[in-house]
Amino acid sequence: MILNQVFHKNNRRTEKQTGTQPEDLGNILRFSAFWVDKMVQRQNWGKSNIQESN
Repeated sequence: MILNQVFHKNNRRTEKQTGTQPEDLGNILRFSAFWVDKMVQRQNWGKSNIQESN
């Protein structure tokens, strides 16, 4: 009985892990693209200000 409960509990846990569903993967990719874009903007911000002053 207890082993059966543990087995079902583990099955439910694996079904809901983040990144296993297509929606999760889409959200992770969307966030990653957003983050990379912001980091590139941040790096280029200082460069554009230096070039404008020269």
